Amino acid sequence: MFTKTRRLTLAAAVLLAFAAAAQAEIAYTVTDLGAGNFFPTGVNNLGHVAGRISSSGYFWDGSSLQAMSASWPGGVNDLDQVVVSGGYWDGTVHSVSGFSANDINNSGLLAGAHNSVASVYDLGTGLFNDLGALPGNTNSTAKLVNASGQVAGWSWTTWGTFRSFLYTPGSGMVEVGFLPGGNSTMVYGMNASGVVVGGAKDADGHGHPFLYTAGSGMVALPSNVGSYVIADAMDVDASGVVVAGGTAPGGDVHGFVYRGGAWTDLNSLIDPALGITISNVFVTSDVGHVACWGTVGGVNHAYLLAPVPEPSTVVLLACGLMGLAVYAWRRRRV
Repeated sequence: MFTKTRRLTLAAAVLLAFAAAAQAEIAYTVTDLGAGNFFPTGVNNLGHVAGRISSSGYFWDGSSLQAMSASWPGGVNDLDQVVVSGGYWDGTVHSVSGFSANDINNSGLLAGAHNSVASVYDLGTGLFNDLGALPGNTNSTAKLVNASGQVAGWSWTTWGTFRSFLYTPGSGMVEVGFLPGGNSTMVYGMNASGVVVGGAKDADGHGHPFLYTAGSGMVALPSNVGSYVIADAMDVDASGVVVAGGTAPGGDVHGFVYRGGAWTDLNSLIDPALGITISNVFVTSDVGHVACWGTVGGVNHAYLLAPVPEPSTVVLLACGLMGLAVYAWRRRRV
């Protein structure tokens, strides 16, 4: 029968062994959401995923994929409320008349379009807050809303030539900007701190991924990773990790994450024994879940990647347990 000291020592040894194995950097576990064409549109901090097959909505609740009896889903919050065509879904479809919703936060703020301009609808009050468009434009839409109520979206007069904006309550709407010589920018992701990512055209019309912060403005991220070209940054988590897909000349697509100033192929961060190739990456949660596509055995699947603890975190925990073991041993000696 193990004493308390032995149990603590054993637990610490197991954690240190885990940390050593993690140095090979399996940074994500992989959950198969099913074969076919399930297209993820949102993932929350619980690892629950909203998406669609064709236009029909489906929801992954952590154990199974269920039909939503709604169409064109978008973002999902941590209450498992999902924006859908004409309103939102929480197991039942609720209509919001005259509103095209794209995202929802945990406070029940829906981001979308109302009267052809970007708007936020408050489930608590039932009121719209129409944000308008950038100067010189006639149309806009709110694509994203974060926990503090910041909104990111697109503004335009001619469809296809977009200007992106970030709206902050109390401060108003600011333009994200353009790359030198470019004239079109589209935001696709935003985190809890208001960091915005997306794709921007350069003077030659080529797409480039970008990251925008209120303090630094727009920063172009590298477009080339070996033979792969990344045109759009798709989303960003709370720690600033950016997700995207890159395409090689032959059409091969791999998923990537941008961290520490460089892109890393997601396929190098999952267990190679799975035989999966991660391709298109769509969304990430603030805590780092990634909803994506991949192939195994030549068949397309939707996957959920969940971050595993950093080795340093595990080592710190193991050291704490070792300290407790020493303390318990010394008390037994007194």
